[in-house]
Amino acid sequence: MPEAAVQANRDIAALQSGTPLDVVEPDMRFHMSLIDAVGNERISRMYRSLVGEVRLWMVRVQTLNLLDTSLIHAKHQKILELIEAGEPDAAAALLDEHLGRARDRLAEAMEGQPAAG
Repeated sequence: MPEAAVQANRDIAALQSGTPLDVVEPDMRFHMSLIDAVGNERISRMYRSLVGEVRLWMVRVQTLNLLDTSLIHAKHQKILELIEAGEPDAAAALLDEHLGRARDRLAEAMEGQPAAG
């Protein structure tokens, strides 16, 4: 079990209030530690090349209050439990659902808003 992911999820659970970045920082640590736990430097490098974009997306999700920290914590906890139980396919499916929910909520929130530029 990636201890850095466990600690990041504890940090999310401890949040009572704060800025969107206060939520995004431990959330990013959670996801990065899962990637690093794979043990493949190439995958970690590739993910790190996307981190800036991911961070912007996650800040927007939190700025719009689209995901409650208790929901984030619960999903992360279940992912960790599946990893610990030796169920990587189930963990990956739940992770995909978790990220997809955030993506879908952000897309819905952004519909009808004028394009930047």
